[in-house]
Amino acid sequence: MEKDETDSSQRRPLNSFFLVHPGNLVRFRLLSLYGLALQSAGEIGTLRYARVLPKISHSIIDRRRRRPEACQFYCRFRPRPIDRRIHASKYERLEKKPKNLQGNKSFMNFPFNALQRSEETERLVMKGKKRLYYKFRAAPYYGGIATADAVGCSFLCAYCWNYGRNEDPVRFGKFYSPEDVTENLGEIARRRSFNLFRITGSEPILGETSFEHLIKVIETVLSAEPQSNFVLETNGIMLGYKEKLAQRLRFSRLLVRIAVKGINPESFEKITGAGKEFFRYPLLALRTLEELGVRTWPALMAELFTESETNELKQMLREYDIRSDLELERLEGCPSVLENMKRRGVSFPGDQ
Repeated sequence: MEKDETDSSQRRPLNSFFLVHPGNLVRFRLLSLYGLALQSAGEIGTLRYARVLPKISHSIIDRRRRRPEACQFYCRFRPRPIDRRIHASKYERLEKKPKNLQGNKSFMNFPFNALQRSEETERLVMKGKKRLYYKFRAAPYYGGIATADAVGCSFLCAYCWNYGRNEDPVRFGKFYSPEDVTENLGEIARRRSFNLFRITGSEPILGETSFEHLIKVIETVLSAEPQSNFVLETNGIMLGYKEKLAQRLRFSRLLVRIAVKGINPESFEKITGAGKEFFRYPLLALRTLEELGVRTWPALMAELFTESETNELKQMLREYDIRSDLELERLEGCPSVLENMKRRGVSFPGDQ
C-alpha cells in the first residue's frame, strides 16, 4: 500500500467530512483512514456500509471535504435530517423559518382564519411581481395540459397531495416572473402539442399581489398562444370575498374551476382546516362568475361523501342559483395523503 507523504502537521482534522451520493449530502465520521467504517451524525442519512478505494490520501479527502460535489463514493444509508454546520449557506433558507409560520396560531391550530392565512402566505410566496414555483411539467389531466406547480395556499386540505409544500412554502421552489412562467409553459405546450395551460398545487389568488401576477400570466399566455385556453383552479375564497377580483376574470378563453371542498360548513372545516364561516365564499364566487358570463363550474372530492350527501350539495348549489354541473373529483390516494387524512380524522364513507 502506498504511503501518504503529506506532512501530518499540514493536514486538516479528519474527524468528519461530507460526501455526496445521488445529490444528497451525507455527513460521515471517519473511523479509519483506509477502512471506512463511517458513522452518520447528520440529518439526511445514517451510513450503514461503505466501501472506498484504498488509495485515498489525506490531501484528496481534504480537498473533497471542501468540495463535496467531487465525491463519488457509493453507500447505503437510511434517511435522517442534514447537519447544516458545514455548507450552511446552502441551507440558510431552511434554518431561517419565517416568523409567520412559527408564531402565528393561524398556521398551527385548526380551525384557522382563511383570509388571514391567505394574507400572510402571500407575503411569503410573492417577491414583487414574482411568485414561488417549484416545477413546470406536462400533466395528463383535461386530455393534456401544460402545468406550473406553485406553493402557498389559504387552506391546508387533509387530502392535498402538495400538503407539505403548502404548510411551509418558503422551503421550496424559486421565484418566477409572469414572463418566466409563460416561457416555461409555452415550451412544454409546443413540445407536447398542448393548447391548455394551468397553475396548480396551490391557491393562485391569495390577495391583490398574487392576483396581479396571475392576471399577467393569463394575459401573456393567451396572447402568446392564440389557440389556447387557460384553466384557473382555485378554492374561490378571495373571489367570493372580493367581487372586484372576479370582475377582472372576463377572458374569452379562461375556464374557472372552483373546488368547494365540503358539502356543508362542518365538512368544509374538517377537510380544509379553515373556519366553517368561510364555506360560503366559494359558492358566492361561483354565482358571481356565472353572472359575469365567465365559464366556471364547481368540483367536489366525491369519494369522501355518500351519494345522498353529494345530492345535498347539488341542492344547495341550486339555492345559490348556480347552474353549472358539479364535477366529481377523484382522490389521488398516495400513502402520504392517506396518512394525513387519518391524522386529521378525514375518512371515506365506508370507514366511518
